[in-house]
Amino acid sequence: MTEIDKSKFNAGPEFERAIDRLREFQRDSSAEINCPRCDAPGVEIIDQSARPYAEWYAFKCPACGLEDAIQIPMSAHRPHH
Repeated sequence: MTEIDKSKFNAGPEFERAIDRLREFQRDSSAEINCPRCDAPGVEIIDQSARPYAEWYAFKCPACGLEDAIQIPMSAHRPHH
């Protein structure tokens, strides 16, 4: 049996909650955001984006040990010919 890495997002509802929390962070990066896993306040979200290629957001929760990132691909930049 394979052990699940509890510091990473689980697929499904937890990942969907993470996207919702990310949208909250994008609306107001100074607001206190709750963890998508344990709902404890104070999850840290760090914008590590490599624009214009992708958005990367790291999540860290001291309460439950969540430490993972979400990548959101951006549309490809194509120079005009």
